Amino acid sequence: MSFEGSTTWADDRRLELVLHKALADVSIQSKKLTGKNKQSLQMEWLEFTSQDWDEMEVAWLEYFSEWGK
Repeated sequence: MSFEGSTTWADDRRLELVLHKALADVSIQSKKLTGKNKQSLQMEWLEFTSQDWDEMEVAWLEYFSEWGK
């Protein structure tokens, strides 16, 4: 997965980790939910993953800049 643009290699790895953790959480939560709640979660995930990566807004916290050093 590549988040081309103004991100560094370390930034890209952190974004991949966030997406991996988010997918794992959605998968676990989806197994616990039923009906409209499960459908809503699935639709939110679909909407999130189908957006254009160039338009994704990421709020970087200052201490994360230390990870790339």
